[in-house]
Amino acid sequence: MAKMGFRVNGWRLRNLRKRLARHPDLATQYLAKIADIEGFRHQALDAARLQRLRSEVVAILDAMEAALSDRPWLAGAEYTLADLVWTVGVARFLMLDLDPFRGRPSLYAWYERVKARPSFLAADVWESMQLQRMLPVVARKVLPRLAPVLVLVGVLMGLLLLLVRVSRSTTTEAE
Repeated sequence: MAKMGFRVNGWRLRNLRKRLARHPDLATQYLAKIADIEGFRHQALDAARLQRLRSEVVAILDAMEAALSDRPWLAGAEYTLADLVWTVGVARFLMLDLDPFRGRPSLYAWYERVKARPSFLAADVWESMQLQRMLPVVARKVLPRLAPVLVLVGVLMGLLLLLVRVSRSTTTEAE
């Protein structure tokens, strides 16, 4: 997954630089975003920083487990914004094949309650990559760029078939 993220950010950087060249009036915004992505890529390679972040995540998940051991929702008896925010956070752990529930039965029970809410389904929260849903989005971005190539391939195939037919008819007439 990390390699994919690195490639995606590389694509984003190239795209932002092209846009910067086409729209110099937006240089401040594009340069800020480029710096943000480059900084993120640099930090993603810092092993010590990553270990600190992992420790922080474990501490947060443990705190959630403790909080949920005596109440149904993170802030008490009612579902709140904290539950909403952490719903997406936990779903992202699952998407990345990380198990936030190991040794945390109260967190698991909480997530099951969250998933039982009608708003969970309506919010379209993804717990895994949904390639079939991403394909139309990717196709809209990629197909216009591929269209000229596909047309050229079609034309070349048509010419090849025409040459084969002409060659066959010439061979048949010669016999």
